[in-house]
Amino acid sequence: MPICRYPRSAKEQLKTIFESIQSNEVCFLAILKLWRTSAVGMLSFPMPGFSFALDFLNRGKSTTKLIDRLNQLTLEAGGRLYLAKDSVMARQDFERSYPISDFVRFKDPAISSSLWRRATNG
Repeated sequence: MPICRYPRSAKEQLKTIFESIQSNEVCFLAILKLWRTSAVGMLSFPMPGFSFALDFLNRGKSTTKLIDRLNQLTLEAGGRLYLAKDSVMARQDFERSYPISDFVRFKDPAISSSLWRRATNG
């Protein structure tokens, strides 16, 4: 799962996430950090609050389903998903995490990535 950011008000959401990961999936790494500052930039990840990184053994659809659930909990809490660590983020989750409509006007059409193509259908 990508690293996720949560505002300080999301403590209850973090509790729900902890409960959600108590499944048959294998989480072999979990890191929780508290951040006090934000970064500047349209696609910058840092903001005040918590970051929570979870690494799961990829067991196919069951793992993807859990990650989708965790992503939804993150977005409902006002958090965002970390682009540099993502491998499964859906387009709508990308759009909810970052100001894509503002960013796309600065994008060089000659440059692309598998993340960009997957998350924007572009």
